[in-house]
Amino acid sequence: MCVAFPTPRGQSKQHSSNWWHQLVSSPVRLFCIAALFYLLLLLLRYLLPYPYTTAIDHFWLLRFTLFFILVPSIVFGLLLSRYPVWIGSRHASPAAVETLFGLFCAGALLMFVGSVVAKAVFMLGLGMIIAAWLWGIRMIRQIHDSQIASAGRTDTFTLWCLMLGLLCLGWVVLGLLSQQAWIDNIAFVGAIGLYGFPLLVLISLKFLKPVAAKH
Repeated sequence: MCVAFPTPRGQSKQHSSNWWHQLVSSPVRLFCIAALFYLLLLLLRYLLPYPYTTAIDHFWLLRFTLFFILVPSIVFGLLLSRYPVWIGSRHASPAAVETLFGLFCAGALLMFVGSVVAKAVFMLGLGMIIAAWLWGIRMIRQIHDSQIASAGRTDTFTLWCLMLGLLCLGWVVLGLLSQQAWIDNIAFVGAIGLYGFPLLVLISLKFLKPVAAKH
């Protein structure tokens, strides 16, 4: 007597779907994976013996990746995970989180490929990073404006820090196009003081506090 067992194909598809759904439902985990992807790109960019055909400075690319791709990804991941809880609002939709993740990863990949292949590809990736910033700020603004809890809180400080970060990003792009190093230096320093450090401190003091209280 033969017993037919169901094939695990459907189960594997469901398992992979659940795995991705869990990542998207926890944006901080998803964007930490994205941060590892950026670090891998940096490692490949500096170790592979490839004849560089563009004038993109190594140190400039490193600073840009750290200040405007890696750190913002972690910040957006933490905000999308804890910001709705803090102000008493809805979480962002999975599609919106996936779009932000795709823009950051695709933009970083095109920038790194373009830095060794063609400047047009590099600029396309830079444009996607700017679009990722705009999309992320739009998501945080929608979360802020759609408060559903009766004791919902307002928090304009977070939005202002993100807007200042976007301003620094625009300043860096201006320095790149004008080939003025002093403009870039001011923008990178401003990125640390105006949005990076304040937001990380704010997240540590406020947004992660409810999680710590449960233990």
